Amino acid sequence: AGVYLPRNSRAQAAATPRVPAAAAQPGDLIFYYSPISHVGIYPGNNTLINTAANGSTHASHDCVAKPLLTPSYMTRLK
Repeated sequence: AGVYLPRNSRAQAAATPRVPAAAAQPGDLIFYYSPISHVGIYPGNNTLINTAANGSTHASHDCVAKPLLTPSYMTRLK
């Protein structure tokens, strides 16, 4: 509520403060790849909520939880 995020993952990563993976809290954003091109949400318990990679162009994607991959880095919304 009241938090502005840019539209794409690279701009989101640039606009948010980095967080060490060891300090991850539910709700933190997880950014991947170099250059950054993907973002997920950390719900806790070493998992990642991520949009399904099914090629769908529908605005509402199914979300799946999967083991946390090694992220490029994590950020926290204030």
